[in-house]
Amino acid sequence: MEAVVQSSPSAGLIVRRARWWREKEFWLLAAFVIAVYFTRPTALSLRGEESRWANIAREMLQTGDYVVPRQQGEVFANRPPLANWLLALSMTVTGRHDEWAVRLPTMLATLLTTLLIYAVGRQLLSRTGAIVSALAYATMGQVLQLGRHAESEAVLTLFVAASLLGWLVCYVRQSPAWVTWCVCYSFAALAGLAKGPQGPAYAFGTTWAFCLLFDRRYLLTRGHLAGLAAFAAVTAVWQVPLMLRVGLRDAVDIWVYEAGYRMAAVIPLKDRLLHLGKFPWIALGCMLPWSGLLVAYGDRSLRKHLGELKRPAQYLGLAMLVGIAPLMISTFARGRYYMPLYPCGALLAGIVVELSLSPVAGWRTSRAWRCFLVVSAGIAPAAAIFIAAASYVPLWSQGPYAQTPTTVAVFAAFALLTAWFCREALARYTRRNTYLAACSVAVFCGLAYTVVIVNAYQRRSTDPHADVAAVVKQIPADAKLVSFTTIHHLFAYYVADVSGKSILRADPSGAAAQAPAEWEYFCFNTWEPPAEPWPFRWEQIGTVSIERNKRSQSTDCVVVGRRLPEGSPISAREGSFKTIFTATAPAGSTLR
Repeated sequence: MEAVVQSSPSAGLIVRRARWWREKEFWLLAAFVIAVYFTRPTALSLRGEESRWANIAREMLQTGDYVVPRQQGEVFANRPPLANWLLALSMTVTGRHDEWAVRLPTMLATLLTTLLIYAVGRQLLSRTGAIVSALAYATMGQVLQLGRHAESEAVLTLFVAASLLGWLVCYVRQSPAWVTWCVCYSFAALAGLAKGPQGPAYAFGTTWAFCLLFDRRYLLTRGHLAGLAAFAAVTAVWQVPLMLRVGLRDAVDIWVYEAGYRMAAVIPLKDRLLHLGKFPWIALGCMLPWSGLLVAYGDRSLRKHLGELKRPAQYLGLAMLVGIAPLMISTFARGRYYMPLYPCGALLAGIVVELSLSPVAGWRTSRAWRCFLVVSAGIAPAAAIFIAAASYVPLWSQGPYAQTPTTVAVFAAFALLTAWFCREALARYTRRNTYLAACSVAVFCGLAYTVVIVNAYQRRSTDPHADVAAVVKQIPADAKLVSFTTIHHLFAYYVADVSGKSILRADPSGAAAQAPAEWEYFCFNTWEPPAEPWPFRWEQIGTVSIERNKRSQSTDCVVVGRRLPEGSPISAREGSFKTIFTATAPAGSTLR
């Protein structure tokens, strides 16, 4: 059952009040995301910054301090703690501290974002257009990568999408202004608590720019003031207690330090111009394969047929422009920083498919979608051939992309089905064939990443868990383990996972050097050599590589040592700065 409601003339939209939660597509989407993202969450060891956020969440649980994020007991003034709160909640609910518990909030955020896109899509589009939009987001290349890891992008994307898309839906449905702005700014505040100023900047920049261009009076309503008050209230729930605990300087740094450091860096003009030119292509590459549909907006014929979808398309396009502008200026920006705007790109892709199925659509209007089908029909079998060659050709069969015979056969079958559905959609251009073709492309992308790419990552990734366990066994159960600087978070995570111990901070010189009873076992990062040798003798217990991928020689290691009593005989394992800080260790192994 679907009611169609004409919105205000200023909006120029037709809103469909669809009961999307009762539609089979909604539940099929949920099942699809669960199958793609929830089936192999522990296939890879923790990567990137995952272990850092897990350690902060674990310290919150241990100390009961959920206001001040800390790393090894020291204030970590890098970003607000909402992501850490979600990790701590996941650990509490599941009773676990492993990869599953650490990655659960991210996977749930990916699921909720996908369903949110479908719900918003159903306010503007048919079921076909809405499901294409949702599937597009769920199977974009970078979403497939980051939507299963405990980085902050997936959670940030959920709140930014709720902020931007919530404002759009409320606006076109003529909701009271205070509701529209409170929804937008409340979720924007949560986005700020997830990663700092990036999320609020997207929300404020997009809505203000849209209103200045198309509806200036909407900025001057009392409801806008209510929205600003909601933003301040949500932010103050954490900001005020933080300021009382750490002071104004750290309370401000936790919001702006990272962004300020990057903006203040001195970068040659040539590098800035190079980044300015290539970042848009990086962003499009991260949204493949669905970003190919976005080029359709360069065609005047498609823009002319937008009709009632003109304002939503302008709003979504404006959001993407507002979001990409600062990232093009910042040389340190990476493609993943643009991920919070991918839901807008997904809905724009769904609009392209929707217009292609319009009765008045001509060949030019549907050209982008037809080209997408042609390319997909060719790439899917080509990918199957590549995987078969990587698995059976002698020169390649030992590489990371080699698969088992069963995997090769299943992957080839899905590739052929994808090609067949795409060709059917081209031969008989109906809504049903379009629906099936889009679903087949999404399933193929999900299978390719979840099975083939994850298998490849497994083969070339290191897992320091066993090496850390071997080193920890040599440390007495009642002994402390300290570090002289902030130890690498991956090593700290696995030490806590194996032994339940937290690594404390210590000073290797001065008074601490005269108190061997305080600590005997210590660790340090090999890439942070001290300014001068430590004033005590020590022996090396073990070295653990914390490289992400396997290498013949590893330079990123953590060394564990034991302080020797004064007057003890020289040991064959006695530490030497010359050897420790210049030698390398085989990746993924423990040296004695």
